[in-house]
Amino acid sequence: MKTALAADEPPEPQPSFATGGIVPAGSTYVVGDYPQCGLEIVWEKPMPKFTTDETLASWFAYHPPATPEIVDAHERVREVFHDVAEFLNELLPECPDKTVALRAVREAMYHANACIAVQQKLYGPEAS
Repeated sequence: MKTALAADEPPEPQPSFATGGIVPAGSTYVVGDYPQCGLEIVWEKPMPKFTTDETLASWFAYHPPATPEIVDAHERVREVFHDVAEFLNELLPECPDKTVALRAVREAMYHANACIAVQQKLYGPEAS
């Protein structure tokens, strides 16, 4: 037996083992499934998107450096993370965990540079 919710606002999303906690936007959302009672509670309206189209467009857009200071900041970030990667590469034994550690440094560098590129501003003593 299915029971549709009549409220205007969708219920709080609940983690799902079947979807890994992710409910696709626009899909019917099962609020509760109680097989022992033969009851399934379903939200009939489409779920709102958790990530807007504007946010996705910004994530995948090219953000050229607006100033020479932004270019320099990107270079400094790459240099610092390169130094960390070289240090770890010399210090750590060859093993799968070393590979994961170096990939994490690389990923952190990507995110740091994305922060600079998207925000186009700097903070701290070196920011002008």
